[in-house]
Amino acid sequence: MLIKVIFMGISLAAVLGAERFTRFVVRRAFSRHTREIEEQERQLAEYHELSLLALMTKNRAAYDGFQDMAREMYWRLFFRKLMVSSSTFFLLLSPYMLLSQHLLQGYLHNPFGYVFITAIGYFMSKTIVMYVLNVLHSRKQAMRVE
Repeated sequence: MLIKVIFMGISLAAVLGAERFTRFVVRRAFSRHTREIEEQERQLAEYHELSLLALMTKNRAAYDGFQDMAREMYWRLFFRKLMVSSSTFFLLLSPYMLLSQHLLQGYLHNPFGYVFITAIGYFMSKTIVMYVLNVLHSRKQAMRVE
């Protein structure tokens, strides 16, 4: 039992390290992709601001139009960022996963699975928290305008 707890702690540290290294690699290796995402994020922020202005002027049609454009762009941007970051993340984490499977096979049942579950749990928790925070921030801004 103690070896599982220690291994999970080390695995969490490896996941956090891989996540930080992923950000560095994505910025360096996919610089054009990163610039395109930043441009799309600026455009998304502009749609958001325009929808808030439409809300302030009580122009429901413009508000709905800007919200639809922002929603469509947000999901494309969300899945594009998720695809690149998650694939790079797991590519960088895979040596640790394979090494743990090879070295700890006799001590733990399926060490690879423990690392995989830790990584998936962290990655999805982070994604969900960021999404919820983004939604709450948008609602807060909309409430301020009304």
